[in-house]
Amino acid sequence: PGKTLKEGKINPQFALLRQSVYYQSYQPVNTRGTVVQRDFVQRFDFVWVLRFYLTHLPAFGRILDLAAKDGQLTQVKAVSNYSAASGRTKQAQTHYFTGFSSFMGTFFPAKFAFYCLFVAVMMGLYAGGAYLGFRRHQAWPIMKLAVVTGLGSIIIGVIVISVVGDGDADLAKHLFMVAQSTDWLLILLLSDVTNQTLFREPEAAV
Repeated sequence: PGKTLKEGKINPQFALLRQSVYYQSYQPVNTRGTVVQRDFVQRFDFVWVLRFYLTHLPAFGRILDLAAKDGQLTQVKAVSNYSAASGRTKQAQTHYFTGFSSFMGTFFPAKFAFYCLFVAVMMGLYAGGAYLGFRRHQAWPIMKLAVVTGLGSIIIGVIVISVVGDGDADLAKHLFMVAQSTDWLLILLLSDVTNQTLFREPEAAV
């Protein structure tokens, strides 16, 4: 860590703060002091972290894969679903309506590269439909491409922004929209395949 900080023009002695909590009472240095705030906190920002990851791609890949493991986790395991007055044990959770989420969390590939591939395939499919829709003067396929592009951008963007902005802290909380966007894309694809509207506009009801 000290070498990394030095490369980023930050005093390497601040590496002593590694794995410590900012609000912890006893620290090697006073985290609220002027020196730490001026020479470390104000420099160690989003841009600094992003620059570090872009120049250390293997480290970036590892933390992206770490985030991908929590990408489909919609029920945070460390938090109970019941109040203390309910009489339930600590961290007790309800399991109603969580079957699909549990399935996705177990079997969906936990690799960032797979998320990129998933988004690319979905955008490719709907780009083909949008092209055909443009040729046929149909607006619906073009609108669906816009929706797919937006949801795909949320999946990739949320993962990247979460790890750069907050590291590996509370990943499940930050990545909630990844699971939601993935589900919406799958629902849209299933609907279009079932109704045969992937490459054409649905027929108007008479």
